[in-house]
Amino acid sequence: MPTVLVAVTDPVLLEVVGRFLAAPGRAVLPAGTAQEARTLAQAQGPIDVALLDRNLGDGSGLELAAELKGRRPETEAILVTEYATFESAVEALQVGLYDYVAKPIDDFEALRLKVDNALAKVRLAEERRAAEASLRHLQMMDAIGKMASGLGHDLANMLSVIRGWADELEVETTGNVREGLAEIRGAAERATRLVRQMAMLSRKAPAQAQSVSPNHALEELAGLLRRSVGERVTLRLDLAPEPWLVLVDPSQLGQIFLNLAVNARDAMRTGGGALTFRTENVPAGLERSEGLPPGDCVVLSVSDEGAGIPEEVRERIFEPFFTTKPPGQGTGLGLAIVHGIVRQAGGTIRVRSTPAQGTTFVIALPRAPEAAGPPFSATAPGPAPAPPSAEATALVVHRDPQLRSVLGRALRRASFEVIEVQDPGQVLAVARAHPGAIDVLVSGAIIPGSSGPALAGVLRQERPDLRAIVLSGLEADPAVRAFAAEGGEVLQEPFRPAEVVEAVRKVLARA
Repeated sequence: MPTVLVAVTDPVLLEVVGRFLAAPGRAVLPAGTAQEARTLAQAQGPIDVALLDRNLGDGSGLELAAELKGRRPETEAILVTEYATFESAVEALQVGLYDYVAKPIDDFEALRLKVDNALAKVRLAEERRAAEASLRHLQMMDAIGKMASGLGHDLANMLSVIRGWADELEVETTGNVREGLAEIRGAAERATRLVRQMAMLSRKAPAQAQSVSPNHALEELAGLLRRSVGERVTLRLDLAPEPWLVLVDPSQLGQIFLNLAVNARDAMRTGGGALTFRTENVPAGLERSEGLPPGDCVVLSVSDEGAGIPEEVRERIFEPFFTTKPPGQGTGLGLAIVHGIVRQAGGTIRVRSTPAQGTTFVIALPRAPEAAGPPFSATAPGPAPAPPSAEATALVVHRDPQLRSVLGRALRRASFEVIEVQDPGQVLAVARAHPGAIDVLVSGAIIPGSSGPALAGVLRQERPDLRAIVLSGLEADPAVRAFAAEGGEVLQEPFRPAEVVEAVRKVLARA
């Protein structure tokens, strides 16, 4: 609430000014001495605007203004002086006063206008400071995200190595050792799903709308959502048996679910409760509630049993940087991002809330057209095609030597001839020195001085029949996206080496 401190020695003027400046949503603190003003400021602070008598009897209004601005630079002070001289104006400017008023005060409307303008200036300064703090927070989060992306990429490689060796050794062992390897492989697969979920939510790439099953997206993220909301919140999925597909970027849909889940967790922080995600098909011909997009749509609702949202807050929850959380606990961007993603996908979002009875966000997304392609899936490829009729040669290029070795072993076990390039910088020389055919390139997305797609393009100039598979990291590189858009085979890390073998067989089986 804006706070105005009025400190003048004349009790009649103090009462008149206090009543005149009073307004709904504004606190006016009257003081007759400098000490009384200091006590009020310390007890009630922060002070937004101070209207100060130049001579307060036990102190100077200019000195008090300097004290208030020293505690909080955004505070604006207006001096009330009996002698408005050029020297006093200069002195006021040196202290940093906003304005001054001459005694006797005969234009109270002008006084109120000065106070209102000073309050507006304070509000703008606070909004600018909050925006700068949010920007610094976003920059910090961006730096953390980049670091996490790099760590996630390394973790994906390590998980691929762990899964590869666990698969190979499990076949060759028995008893307790075999059971232990099965546990290791199971833990690695759970970690792989978590890394894939993190990659889907955090990747930095232009939005790429795909046909997505809302049920599948929720089931994929259920484990991450449960960890995000904590033990006091019970996650429930009430999913339609056969929901239609929607056309949206899968990672952005995941961001919607995660943002709404975290908001619900905060709303139920005191007593816990249930968080329910529902999906429902709403045909165009049925009578529908207001606010749904035209045509067939899928309605996603997220309901919590939290404290609810007051009406005055509900009107602003989608505004960027608006937050009711304490400083440092929220940027005010989560729901603004959700609103932007929904609108970009052609949908609508509404909120229903009753204080002490919980909140429901209702998101309606248009049904994806039939021509939009098969539904998106983050799971591994299906059953492998039949192996090639003749022995084939694979060129394996990866900057991680352990992963490269595991891939080479897996391909050799599958009866492929394998050329492992120890130094990725020498891959062209190794390929040109090989006297026989090279049927498929298996390359990491990024190699020293080049990329997997670029390497495939160069090699195809000399070997036109070469097939290529690119192993992509957590963050989709533009070259990899272009390679995939042109029909290239991309395998997302982390993966099992057996999945690479399946992908090699698939590309070699193509006509």
